[in-house]
Amino acid sequence: METDCINPQLYDALSKQIGQGYNQEKGREVVNAVHNTLINALGSEDSKILPDAGLASTLGAESIDGLDISLRLTKQLGIIIPKPYANILLKESEQDPAEKTVIELTIKAYELYIKR
Repeated sequence: METDCINPQLYDALSKQIGQGYNQEKGREVVNAVHNTLINALGSEDSKILPDAGLASTLGAESIDGLDISLRLTKQLGIIIPKPYANILLKESEQDPAEKTVIELTIKAYELYIKR
């Protein structure tokens, strides 16, 4: 499948997670934005930006990076990541004990992008 996407693995994972109603063009835009954001905000290598990669454990993000990532995605996609979600992108909380992964961030960005 021709996707014109810089991260085909992430694109395919997003498509599978969203399922029916998936918008390929918007999916590609979101995947490219997330991929570029993680490279620019964290200095991550292309090869490390995999769907199941942990933002902190694999990509080395620190707590301040959650805000930077959300601001960059706001600028690139015209979305606003809700403050509670942006605050827990990296850290564990009582409500959401798991570290966020690249695919979770991508799904959230896609959902917000579709609704705008």
